[in-house]
Amino acid sequence: MYIWVVLATFIAILYGFNLSVRSDMRQIYVEPQAEAAVSKIVIQHKAAVKYIGDLVSDKKPYNAGEISTNVFEAYLPAGYNSTGTYTTIMYCLDKNDKTLSTANGNCNAENSINYLVTFGCVPQRWKSIKGGRPANDLVNAMKTVVGNASNFGYTQEISKTADKNQLGSTMGINNGNNQWLSIPQYIIDNAGGEGKKSFAKECGPKGICSYCMVYMTPFDQL
Repeated sequence: MYIWVVLATFIAILYGFNLSVRSDMRQIYVEPQAEAAVSKIVIQHKAAVKYIGDLVSDKKPYNAGEISTNVFEAYLPAGYNSTGTYTTIMYCLDKNDKTLSTANGNCNAENSINYLVTFGCVPQRWKSIKGGRPANDLVNAMKTVVGNASNFGYTQEISKTADKNQLGSTMGINNGNNQWLSIPQYIIDNAGGEGKKSFAKECGPKGICSYCMVYMTPFDQL
């Protein structure tokens, strides 16, 4: 009797090897995971946008620098936990020369244009094996979660001089459809003080991440 149980088990195992992988495995497993990875940065950035938007509506001043999720916690959905994966920073630049910040990072100066930027490394899980670029699953998830927005995507250095002249900086946001939005040069280059987080340190040409996801929203001064 025992030998027949062992034989039946062995035959069942062999049969299992011949079963094909579910055709919808990517749809039910991979795609939702990619969309969850994208949603985390999108939720954080949109909450920060609402927070700054309310300050602007109420004519309340705000400053340049990192904005902790604790500051706009009331705008985040219950249970949200970024675990420090993404950073949100307000950059306040000179409207006439975006390679410069306004005096003392004054976000309320008449000549100020302000950029709220949320960024973080593309997780290793969502990089392609060849070249380390964002994998198609992640790029497709970006389009699904955000749509065709030009101010969200992944960072890409601009190598051609003609493109640099057209966009006005050395790095842009690629929204996955090869539509580019220039990132102001000051944000790309300014590493900030020692111990402080910055886009340049993490996502710039000399940053620790080969590719970043980034969401950028401009605000005029109050």
